[in-house]
Amino acid sequence: MKTKQIEDNVKLSFNFVRSDVIALQNEILGMRATQRTIMQAVNQLNAKIEKLGNKKTRKKKYVSSKASNKFHIEECPFAHRIKASNKVVFDNKLDAINESLSACECAA
Repeated sequence: MKTKQIEDNVKLSFNFVRSDVIALQNEILGMRATQRTIMQAVNQLNAKIEKLGNKKTRKKKYVSSKASNKFHIEECPFAHRIKASNKVVFDNKLDAINESLSACECAA
């Protein structure tokens, strides 16, 4: 009779372990789905951050007319009025200053 009781206890223990393993497997599947959702959100946010970073890190260009003593940022309304044939483009502010040009209020 003692052997029968041991067998029953072992079977009961295995049933508990099996149900625990199944519960853990289901929990892992749920976590994987959540992880995929989170990773998609992270990738979308990284793409947005990259777009914002590209806008902010884009170097300003400065422009002047060949007939002017002032330089402007490209977005300045006065810069838009300069004809392409008269436009001089500078990669940085110092290059424009070295050409003895003074800054428009937009580039000051």
